[in-house]
Amino acid sequence: MFSCPLSSGRAGLGRKFADLIQYFTQLVASYAVGFYLSWKLTVVLIASFPVIAGAGAFMINAVTAAQVTPPNTTIVTLSSLLSPPSCFNHLHS
Repeated sequence: MFSCPLSSGRAGLGRKFADLIQYFTQLVASYAVGFYLSWKLTVVLIASFPVIAGAGAFMINAVTAAQVTPPNTTIVTLSSLLSPPSCFNHLHS
């Protein structure tokens, strides 16, 4: 019933590759239709593409950096807030 994990990985990559081809084809077709209908607007869109790509790269880097916890950061949990401070440990013994 279950196959080897390698074949499922290939299926997952195949889907992503198919999506890549679909999105690229849509991009090219939309620019072709744009040139046909309004070439001036399409030139403006093409000129703004590097700015949009740069903003996307900046956002990816910002989100990735925000997901990484710095090594000296203390994570506060509910149990650490409810437990008594360590200075009171000698009173319990």
